[in-house]
Parts: sequence; C-alpha cells; structure tokens
Amino acid sequence: MIIRALRDVDIEPCIAIMLDLPLWREYGTTRDDARALFAGALTGAASARVAEAGGRLVGFIVYQLRGTFDHSGYVRAVGVAAGVQGRGVGAQLMDAAEHDILAHGPNVFLLTWARNDAAARFYERRGYERIGEIPNYVRPGITELLYRKTTGPIRPDASVRNGAG
Repeated sequence: MIIRALRDVDIEPCIAIMLDLPLWREYGTTRDDARALFAGALTGAASARVAEAGGRLVGFIVYQLRGTFDHSGYVRAVGVAAGVQGRGVGAQLMDAAEHDILAHGPNVFLLTWARNDAAARFYERRGYERIGEIPNYVRPGITELLYRKTTGPIRPDASVRNGAG
C-alpha cells in the first residue's frame, strides 16, 4: 500500500468512498460537500493523503495542522473503502497525518460520531483520549465525541500564576 498526497485525479474516487460510507450519509454529506472538501485540500485549505493499493484508491484523510483553537492539529475526515476496512488502511492514513501534525505541535484533535463504537475503539487504541461530547454539532440529534492525542501542552515551559493560564 502507498500513502501519498492527494492529486486532482483522486477527487472523484475519494468522493465515491465518502458517499458510500454510512457515517457520511448520516451526516447528510452531498457530492458538492465532498468535492469542496477535497478541492479545498488541493488549494492548501487543508492537507490530504490517500491510500492506494493495487493501483486503486482505497482511503483518504483530510487534516489541518492548526485546525483546533489555532494551535493544534485537527483530523477533519477519514474514509476507508468498505471492502478494505480492518486491514490497516486507516491506521496508515492516521500515521501519516499524525506525523505531519505532531511535527508542528503536540496535539491532535478529532471528532467522531458517538454511535460509531468501532471508530472510538480505533482512536483509543491509538492513544486518543475522549475529552468531551458535542451534541447537535453536525446535525440535530447527532452527538460528536471529541478526542485528543497529545505529547504535552502547547506551552510546556509556561507556568500557571494565580490560577490563570
């Protein structure tokens, strides 16, 4: 398997993977939404990597180096084609994104649907800690779980004075 940067020719296969996954359908993601996400990554609004196996695109990840609180990385979207889930594709995509993000700062954040138990287990095995819930964020009735993976605070040498950070 090859993990590489997203290219223009990858947009349609990425859209197909995204729209085939139940999570993105639940969120109400449209073809235009998906196209905007991937096209934005090509213009530098985010970073994106794809997984290619046997000449076929089998997964994607879109992330920002400073997408959370303007200090920390944020994994925006991950998708693995239905026929190859559970074979390490998602782990390799996350490895690539985490490597890039953690080279710029000590924190990676992501959201996952509260009903997606498999994703929660996957992220927790990778060292992510569940730090909160955000109800009705993407759509009414859907609760997101906020996860963080960290190697330390953004200002490790700063001390707290008088209870203020």
